[in-house]
Amino acid sequence: MKTVYINESMVKLLKESVLMSTLPAVIRTSVSRSPYGGLPLFNGNEAMTKAFIDRALTSEFDRARTVLKNMGQIDSVDANTVEDAFQKIVLRCQKLEEPNRDALERIAVNYVIDLFGIPDDMLKIEARLVPDIEGAEDLSPIEPFDGDVDFETEDLDDLSNVNMDVAKRHVVNALNMGAGMRISENVRGYLEDLYDIDSRLPQLYKEAMSLNNYMIFRSPELGITDKTRNQIGLVNVKYGPSDELVTISAQGTIFPVLLCELVRGLMELFSSHGLPKATERTEYILKKADYLKAEPWQMRIGPYLWEKFTSLFENSDTSDMPYIYRVVSSLEPQMFFSVISEMLAGTKKGKAYAEKILSQATQEKGMVGFTDKMNKRKTDKSVITDGYMSPEEF
Repeated sequence: MKTVYINESMVKLLKESVLMSTLPAVIRTSVSRSPYGGLPLFNGNEAMTKAFIDRALTSEFDRARTVLKNMGQIDSVDANTVEDAFQKIVLRCQKLEEPNRDALERIAVNYVIDLFGIPDDMLKIEARLVPDIEGAEDLSPIEPFDGDVDFETEDLDDLSNVNMDVAKRHVVNALNMGAGMRISENVRGYLEDLYDIDSRLPQLYKEAMSLNNYMIFRSPELGITDKTRNQIGLVNVKYGPSDELVTISAQGTIFPVLLCELVRGLMELFSSHGLPKATERTEYILKKADYLKAEPWQMRIGPYLWEKFTSLFENSDTSDMPYIYRVVSSLEPQMFFSVISEMLAGTKKGKAYAEKILSQATQEKGMVGFTDKMNKRKTDKSVITDGYMSPEEF
């Protein structure tokens, strides 16, 4: 078997070197056409926002490059390109996982339940390792809804606020993705369980995800089309009648992807209470912000956002995060961007906001508990309708 070395000598073999020294220009120049090119961060300061997004992209690219460089070599497969190596490692993982799917699915579910302190029987969580993602066409459109606002607004200011709602949703989606990617990378919580199943899996997972995290920078939309979705993971949060539990249903082609999707699903639940009360408005926001071609940008930017966000809560427990995230996501859009901008900039005001958020979250955790705060006000539609927290309430 041929060894594929991930170092400077791979430049010609891989066509595009996995050790390119800088963020590919095609990614940097595509930001303005992405959902993250015009976010109303930092009081609308476009230059500051652009610089922040560029730092996020550069940081994540450099991280992916460094991980591959430190890995030294990938000797699991005979491959001539990064994509070929990734596909073959995934197939090898799936072959080892096949007789152990039930056990791996249980590990993933138990890990997220313990991590966030979710009480037994409060949620229904379904986790499936699958060779190919199923039902994606019905759950995630390729493109955003291209129509105008199709519901009545109060006035022109309210019409403008709808765009803020959509922008907020994009930030929340990126944070959800970032949480999934970073938390699934922290293997200490489940490494021993993986070794008990097959000692080869941890290294294979590291190789697969390291290559994946590099490949997301190779092209802006990663070749996503109606015919080629290129999905390796999917999650759906299902809300039913009041007598039914919320169901988080996740799929992944290999274990770390499945774990990432489970975290994303839980973060979606924690954040969904911040959507508007009006059902039509919420449905419009989801159609505008929740689409497949946005996900590569969420993967490139989300982990950096998540690290900046969570760095202000280092003294909190992971079981506090559902309540912290709920408080932040429940802010009305203008207040949300004011708070999140200060936090991301690391200002004194941002740190003060974080202290207030943690205090409020800790109080909610102690007084109310997971059930009342995380289960939605039930309806027959797949939207949350709890509404925003006003600046005065915050």
